[in-house]
Parts: sequence; structure tokens; C-alpha cells
Amino acid sequence: MSISVSVVSGCADLPFATSSAQTTSTSGGVGGSSDSAHPPPPPSSNGNLRNSHQNSQQNHQNHRHAISDTVAMAGDDLSNVPAAVIIQLDIEKEMRSSRSRFLEQQELLAEMSREMDNLLREKLQMQQNFQDLEKKYKKAKYASRELAKILENDLCGTPSDGSGGFNHRGAPESDDEDSSLFQRSRSLSRAQKEQEMRQKAEKIVEKSENRKSEELIDRLINENESLMIDLERERKMTESLQDDLEKNRRMVIEREETLEELKMKLNKAETKAQQCESDLTRTSTDLAMERLRSEAEAQGVDLVTTKRTLRTLRETNETRSGPF
Repeated sequence: MSISVSVVSGCADLPFATSSAQTTSTSGGVGGSSDSAHPPPPPSSNGNLRNSHQNSQQNHQNHRHAISDTVAMAGDDLSNVPAAVIIQLDIEKEMRSSRSRFLEQQELLAEMSREMDNLLREKLQMQQNFQDLEKKYKKAKYASRELAKILENDLCGTPSDGSGGFNHRGAPESDDEDSSLFQRSRSLSRAQKEQEMRQKAEKIVEKSENRKSEELIDRLINENESLMIDLERERKMTESLQDDLEKNRRMVIEREETLEELKMKLNKAETKAQQCESDLTRTSTDLAMERLRSEAEAQGVDLVTTKRTLRTLRETNETRSGPF
């Protein structure tokens, strides 16, 4: 409401002053033409009428000087520019700046969406790699278990075969039994040592594989968590950007609506100014016609008085010259 009042007041101040100056100049021109068309009254006429005519001319000139002073009091370069035009220019500047910000935010949103797509692709690729590593780890674990089972079966089968052969051969000599028992014990101890070494090696390999797989899993989990954090941050940023874009759209729509309202008010103010100018021209012409009529009536009264005075002078002269 304050903007509309300032627009109407600004539009009402500037054109009215110029129109009033123009109307006063036109009325002054009409008055001057009337003064030049009608000669002044004769010196023998009434002095009061002449003084009133001079006073009216002086008041008219003072009024013209006062109006010209009010027009010149604007002072700056924008004195002849309506306030509504200045407000409209400011609003257009703000709309341009808001549109530029809107376009920049759209570009940022597009870049963020591209980055989010790239991050999603990387996340899917890392998930695929993680699944492949899990499959490889399961296969290696299954193979190590199978290998351990095979080794256990081999180690368990050697003493049973030897004992079976010894029973089938019957009762050999004592030296052969001692040598065979000694060799068998040595072979069993070697087999046990080899089995222990294999078990230790398998445990070490399994531990190293488990450690590597755990490290890979931990690293993948950390990377997934960091990616999730980045995605959440990007999502929040996109939401904030979308909110800003929505706010800017609403601001642009509101500014356009206010601009349309101001344009309508400016058109109304211009129509009112034109009506006031036409009314002022009519009143100035009416005043000029009234002034001319009053001057004509005053001159007619002066003529009547002069005729009466001449008649009285003639009668007095006739009365004086009558007896002679």
C-alpha cells in the first residue's frame, strides 16, 4: 500500500506541475492577447476600475512566478522522472538479479545431480566388487576346508593300512617286527609333524586370508559409509537448493504480480493526470473567458460613465451659453 501511495503521489506531483505551468502560460497568453486586443480605459475614466485591473494583472503574474518556482524546486536530474518509473526500474533490477541467482542455482543443482549419479555408479561398482570378493573368500574357505579334510583322511588312512598288513602277514620274526615298528613309528612321527606343519601353514594362510578379507571388508564398509554420508550430504544440499529455487520462483512470481499491479496503478494515475490536465485546461479557459467578460463589462461601464459625464458637461455648457 505504501508503494501505491508513493506511485500515485509521484505521478500526481510531476505532471500536475508541468500542466499547471502550461495552463498558466496559456492563460497568461490569453490574458495578454485580451490586454493587447482591448485598449486601456481613457484617462478620464474612473481610477478605481483601473487600479483593480492593474491589481488583477499583478496577482496573475505573481501566481505564474510561484508556479514556476515550484517546478524548479525539483533540483536533481530525476526531477522530471516519475517515481513509479524509478520504482519499476528498481524492481526490474531485482528481478534480473534474482533470475541470475536462479540460473546459477539451477546449474549448481545440475552439477550436484551429476556428482550424485557418479557416486551412485561408484557405490554400485564397489558393491559388485564386494560381492565378488565375498564369493572368492567363500570359495577359498571351502577349498581350504576340503583340503584339510583330504589331508586328515590321508593321515588317518596310513596307520590303519599298515596295521592291517601286519595282521595279514601273521607272526614274523622279532627282528623284522622291531625294524618294522621302528620304521612305522618314524613314519608316523614324520606324518604327524608334516600334518602339524600343514595345519600350521593352513592356519597361517587362513589367518592371512581372513585378515586380508576382513581388511577389505572393513575398507569397503568404511567406503560405503563415507559414500552414504556423502550421498546424505548431497541429498540435503539438493533439498536446500530446491527449497531456495522454490523460494526464488515464488519471489519472482510475487514480483511480477506486484509489477503488474504497479503498472495498473500507473495507468490509472496517468489517466487521472490526463483528466486533471484536461480539467485544468478547461478551468483556465473558463477563467480567461470570465476575465475577458469582466474586462468587457468594466469597459462598458466606463463608456456609460463617460457618456453620462459628456452629457452633463454638454448640458452645463448649454445652460451657461443659453442667455448669451
